[in-house]
Amino acid sequence: MNKSLLYVVSLVIVGLLIGGCATTGRVDPDLVRMEIEAIFADYSAAANAEDTDAWIALWDVDGIQMPPGAPAVVGRDAIYQRVRPVHQMMDLEGFSITVEEVEAAGPWAYARGVYTVSMTPKAGGATNRINGKYLTVFRRQPDGSLRIYRDCFNPS
Repeated sequence: MNKSLLYVVSLVIVGLLIGGCATTGRVDPDLVRMEIEAIFADYSAAANAEDTDAWIALWDVDGIQMPPGAPAVVGRDAIYQRVRPVHQMMDLEGFSITVEEVEAAGPWAYARGVYTVSMTPKAGGATNRINGKYLTVFRRQPDGSLRIYRDCFNPS
């Protein structure tokens, strides 16, 4: 084998070995959990205030919401259009989210847990208390923040 070719092949192999051993930005699970809990605190506050604009700001532009018994809602704009009428027609109270599990790797994280909310029609009627469970995937944004990327939830 030609000496210069052997040299180039050796450099490529060493580069691959070094690159393969490098860490790719370790994720501190405690920090990610705190970040997700803060997102869900903002999510709950916006829902309780029926502030659709603040609520939708927590979503990735490519977000998908998977509500129970309904087709997936694809894209932040479509999610806004689905949720806005709910905020206009219902009084939401006591919306709270409990995080039971968080995992993270690279730009991705997910949270699993439970939620509660009371919904009363603004036009009058009985209050419906919902206890449910969720699985939410987050994607890290170019600015370093996490946003809701996928959200699946249903009553327990």
